[in-house]
Amino acid sequence: MIDFAMNGAGMIDAALVLNRTWLGVFMVLAGLHKLVHARNDRFADLLRTRWHLPYPSVLRVLIPCAEATGGTALVLGFLAPLAAIGLSIILVGAFVVESELHIKPGQWHRVLSSAMSQPETLLLVMCTIVWVAGPGSAVL
Repeated sequence: MIDFAMNGAGMIDAALVLNRTWLGVFMVLAGLHKLVHARNDRFADLLRTRWHLPYPSVLRVLIPCAEATGGTALVLGFLAPLAAIGLSIILVGAFVVESELHIKPGQWHRVLSSAMSQPETLLLVMCTIVWVAGPGSAVL
């Protein structure tokens, strides 16, 4: 009993596979949802006006495709650490965009409290686990 309390169940590999698979399924579903409902004009306007990125309509399709592709790689375990790094970059961008949309100018002191309540933060932690600890043993 004390061993379990100190060391847990000892199923680290199963936890890594579960983390990677759940994250991959979520990213596939999120990417497909964004592709089906690609009418987020507020996001395209922000990319064009605030961030001065070219071709926001292309990015509005390219980013969800990258999410779905990276999620598929995570589910299969194929190049999972590289997929997790790519998804981490997308999630940091999503965090910045969401912060930009919800935090008014002059209130950047609320970024830390906002970071703890955004789902991108949890997904970024999960991606970090995949690229630091590895995908687990159940890979294709």
